[in-house]
Amino acid sequence: PITVSFSVFKVSSILHNLGRDKLYLIYQNSPPIDIAKNSLTVIPTSTLSLVSGTLERLNLANNYLNFLGSTGTNQGNFTFPYLHSLQELILDNCYIRTIHSETFRNIPNLKFLSLQSNPLQVLPSAVLLPSLWFLSIGIHEDVEMEADHEYFSIPKDTFSQHPMEQLAVLEIHNANFGNLSDYHFSGLSQLE
Repeated sequence: PITVSFSVFKVSSILHNLGRDKLYLIYQNSPPIDIAKNSLTVIPTSTLSLVSGTLERLNLANNYLNFLGSTGTNQGNFTFPYLHSLQELILDNCYIRTIHSETFRNIPNLKFLSLQSNPLQVLPSAVLLPSLWFLSIGIHEDVEMEADHEYFSIPKDTFSQHPMEQLAVLEIHNANFGNLSDYHFSGLSQLE
């Protein structure tokens, strides 16, 4: 079933405070597709293609997308259909361990991406999208850190090699970086 149930207020207020008035108005007036908590193991590509021209917000939280873009028939840049209108994507608590580098290629105008409560250990290159304004990553608390292994890492020069010139908010929660320096964030000139 398609419902209008995830929190528009938080996203709208964050983007409004960033001076993104136009996007704020879009979020206020367009209902999302919410297919959270459906035990999905792959992205429902054929279903999403039916609304590919108009879909602006999609909630896929609380599903089982362990190896996003690396399993099933919709791999890599076929993970999602071409969704030129999609601006907000919620993938919280989906048990995502890896994300194929081409997973979000067909979502060229994505502004808001949330990956809270997923057992990621490295910042995936797939999330380094030049269109993003807001990126939220949270490490799932059940992931155990090995004694000699960093809990979560951002490879050196990641953002300088993949500049995200629109990114204003970067949230990373529950991460034990081990080693973190200013050079990890060079290339993020718009962070507020």
